[in-house]
Amino acid sequence: MLAVAQLAKEGTVVRVTIAAAVLFLGVFTSSGCASLFAPGPDAVTFNSDPQGATVRVDGEEVGQTPCTAEVSRRADRVEFSKQGYQTLSMDVPRTFNAISILNILTLNLGWFVDIATSCLQRAEHSAFGYLSPR
Repeated sequence: MLAVAQLAKEGTVVRVTIAAAVLFLGVFTSSGCASLFAPGPDAVTFNSDPQGATVRVDGEEVGQTPCTAEVSRRADRVEFSKQGYQTLSMDVPRTFNAISILNILTLNLGWFVDIATSCLQRAEHSAFGYLSPR
């Protein structure tokens, strides 16, 4: 009788261990590394020549140069404007998010997650706008 109870206890331990391993592998392979460890938003310092330009990211005012603002990974456009100068509109400068290299450990499934969540790239740390007089 003791042997049967011991086998039942060991069977439960094995089932729990297998369930934990499957859960760990499921989470590990279904998440992008950049999405987990560096999801954003990114702090970007904006400056311009001349200084004092209003900065808008996707139409939302974030400050006047020089300034630092949190920029979403999904942001597309940054605009610098100042009275007496032509408005400058440009793409949010981006760079490869190096932490996503860790997706190699997840058999490359994480690349798809990082692409879908816009975490494969991050905003550059700074953006500069040269404004031309009108």
